[in-house]
Amino acid sequence: MWVRPEYERLARDFPRLAAQFGIVVDAGLGDDLVALIGVFEAVDRRIDAVGDADARAELAAKIVGALRERATIDGELDAQLATLRRLTAHGERARVAACVERFFACSEILRTTTDPGAFVQAVVDEAAPACELTLLVSARATTTQFARCFARLSEVANLVDKLHDVRGDHRRGEIAIRAGARLHAALLTAFVARTVAMLSLAPKPLALVAWGARYLMPPMLMA
Repeated sequence: MWVRPEYERLARDFPRLAAQFGIVVDAGLGDDLVALIGVFEAVDRRIDAVGDADARAELAAKIVGALRERATIDGELDAQLATLRRLTAHGERARVAACVERFFACSEILRTTTDPGAFVQAVVDEAAPACELTLLVSARATTTQFARCFARLSEVANLVDKLHDVRGDHRRGEIAIRAGARLHAALLTAFVARTVAMLSLAPKPLALVAWGARYLMPPMLMA
């Protein structure tokens, strides 16, 4: 299962993040988080490959239904969904399906909106279900304080990801919005606000800044 190198690096770095909250993470959790990211990447690519909005919605509904009812779709998707079920085995099926459904809804807004405000809101909203699934997978290494801070961190990470990718996404026709100054300004404003909120929840704000600073660089500079 292919995962973007910067995402795998982030998952493998999870123990250092958790340690700032006094949480000890076993080695296997890193593998589980990489697998979770791989599922998101594979399913998102499958949805992206569908050009027609109605057909995308139909496929998304099939995936959500399969998670709720343990139905089958096809070999490739069934394998991805089986991995997701294994990783979130202690979570309710309805909860996992609802997270995926919310993620799909936000992703569709990102594909189709031309309004910078709506785009940024969808970026922030998209982080929430991904965060919830990550915390489900890492439930054995989660506290309330960590979960609250991680929710803000997830928003910051998604905003940084879009700041890195938005020009390329538009150039490839993956999003409708023009990647101009207004959009970048809106993304940066949201990034600053969410970063302040995140740091206010961290027990060691400077340590968190040091941990996350290298992820601010574009992926090609991190390699």
